[in-house]
Formats: sequence, structure tokens, C-alpha cells
Amino acid sequence: MSRINPYIESYVPKDYGGVDTSGCVLDCSLGVNCQPIPSDVLRTLSAMASEPDIIKQYPHREDVDAENCRHLRALYRDIAPRLRDENFWFGDGSFDLLCNLNLLYGNPGVKIMGTAPQFTAYVDNVHCIGVPFAAYPLNREKNYLFEADAFCEMVLRERPALICCENPNNPTGQGVGFAGLRKIVEAAGRVNAAVVFDEAYGDYLPRSESAIPLIFEGEEQGVDVFVTRTFSKGFGMAGIRMGYVMGPAAAVAQLKKLVTPFNCNSPARLLVCSLLRNHPDFQERLSAGVREVNVRLYDAIRQMKNARREPKYHIAETSLCTPICTLYVDDGGVDLCRALAEAGLAAVSCATYENMGRNAVRVMLCENVDLLIELLEKAKV
Repeated sequence: MSRINPYIESYVPKDYGGVDTSGCVLDCSLGVNCQPIPSDVLRTLSAMASEPDIIKQYPHREDVDAENCRHLRALYRDIAPRLRDENFWFGDGSFDLLCNLNLLYGNPGVKIMGTAPQFTAYVDNVHCIGVPFAAYPLNREKNYLFEADAFCEMVLRERPALICCENPNNPTGQGVGFAGLRKIVEAAGRVNAAVVFDEAYGDYLPRSESAIPLIFEGEEQGVDVFVTRTFSKGFGMAGIRMGYVMGPAAAVAQLKKLVTPFNCNSPARLLVCSLLRNHPDFQERLSAGVREVNVRLYDAIRQMKNARREPKYHIAETSLCTPICTLYVDDGGVDLCRALAEAGLAAVSCATYENMGRNAVRVMLCENVDLLIELLEKAKV
């Protein structure tokens, strides 16, 4: 047998991409926006049938990349007016770019730091490139609250080469807050670390809570600060696999060397361009609607009681404007994902997240919140 890297051979991935939703009447598992795709985006997709070269040729539409950069710069002009085209690069979803950032800073003998829990596929990638992962644990006794000061203390102890902090966190949905983000950049500067703020769900956050302005504050302090975002979540285009990174121009130029040639396919670039061109306010409409639904959902969950008249579920620390949350029960022996599936609700088990167990699930907000509440009440837990 050929010699496979023994670490890879023995490693068991924790990704949740293969969620079984068969038999469930409501799917709240993977992070898909329940809102409809704008009709002009679908018209752009239909028009591609008359241009076979879009499919036949390798992606090389520099004009489309330039237009997408222009739209994104306009989108963030109020919080980051210094953004230029050279501060952006595109990838096959934001995860593609996160993996390449791991390679850019994950040299032999260093470590990468994040949280527990955190997006499982990201943690898998760190392990699989052979770099130790130092995880700041969100404390269940504090309802999984992220505490920036404690996180920064761990940064100073661990001295990582790269810090990856989710804003908002996956699976809890809680944002860090701008003051906390700034503290993390300051701590990174003290240990000569780079920072990536993974804002996969960042389109739902208030603009004042995004890390994007810190790209330039970090640059002034000698810290490489990146922000990754995706069109999969808030923009509702998970199937086209396109994301982007923003960072210091000099560091982005180095990152481009690692990104796979011809990645981020032509149809994705064109569909994103159509969305940004025709719906510049798309992002602004997201968080208000989510907040309204979440208030109703969380109030209903808190009123649910189990047979002992205790809270049926706990809601881990979260942000009202984000469309994901973590629900958990006190009994660690309960397979909550299975119990919800038996009631007809598909969710993501938190058994694969570090520092969590099978008594917790991640739930994605859906269009039919009444049915969601009904199924949560129906589940036997």
C-alpha cells in the first residue's frame, strides 16, 4: 500500500456536511437563507445558456472581478472607506480562503488559536495540515458566553501565529462586539500574530459590529487582520460556492499565491455581480427581519417546560440578529439531534463541536417559525 500520511489516515473528521434530513418535515440544519433569491439573479442564470463559453472556458473574467470589488467597496464605504481592489480576493466559499490563510501562517513549530466550539471543518483543516490548535473554551457554566478579555489572556499565553475568531460564532450565533474585536487585534500585536475574523454570518450583524475597519487599524500596528465573508449565508447563494477575503494589500498578494488556479467559477462570479449590482441594499434588510422572528422564537422556547416543569431547552448566548442558535438540555446523555429528528425537525448535532456534546444542537432559522416552535414542543426530551 502506498504511504499515506499516518496522521491523516488515523484522523476522524468532525464535519457535519452529511446531515441526514430524510423523514424530517422541517430542515433547520445547514446554514441556508430561507428568503427567496432575487428574480434578476435567476434571469442572469438563464441567460448563461446562450453563452456556452461561460461554461467551456476557464474563469478569467477580470472585468467581473473588478466590478464585484467596486460593489463591495461601495457596500462597506461607510465603515471602511480605505478599501481598494487590492484588499480583496475571491474563493470557493469563505472556507477555501480560511484554509489558505492556515497555510500562509501555519509554519512548522507554530500554533493556530480559535475557540471551542467553532466551525468544525475549520478545526479539521488546522489538524490536517499538522498544526496544533489551541482552543479557547466557551464555558457552559456561563451559557457559552465569549469573553474577549479571557480570550486575549489565552492569546498572550499561547502565542499563536494565527488567531481565527468567528464573528458571529458558529454554532451559537453570538457576535464579539467591536470593543472585543479591537482587544483581540491589540493582543495579536503583542505576540506578532495574524488575525482572521470569520464573518460567515456577518451580513446579519449591525455594521458597527463588523471587524472590517480593523484591517487598517491592524495595519498601522503591524498586524495582518483579515475578514472573510461568503455569499452562502446572508445572500442566500450557498450552491454557487463563492466567498471573499478582505485584508492588507501586501498580505493578500501573498495569499493569492496559495489560492488554487481558476477557482471560484465564472457562473458564481456573474451571479454575485448581478446581485450586488441590482440589490445594493440587500444586506441591510437582513438583520431587522431576523431579530423580529428571533424574539418570538426565543420567547416561545423559554416558555416550554419538560415533565419536571424545568426549562425544556437552554438557549446558549447568541445575538438576536443572527439566524443560528444553539439549544441544549441539562442531561448529557440525551441525543438531542435524534430526539428532534424523531419529532420531524432536522438540526445539526453539536457532538462534533469541541467542548460540546450530543445534548446540544445548532438550529438554523427557517421561514415557517410556527412549525419550528411546534416541533420543538413536540420533541420528547
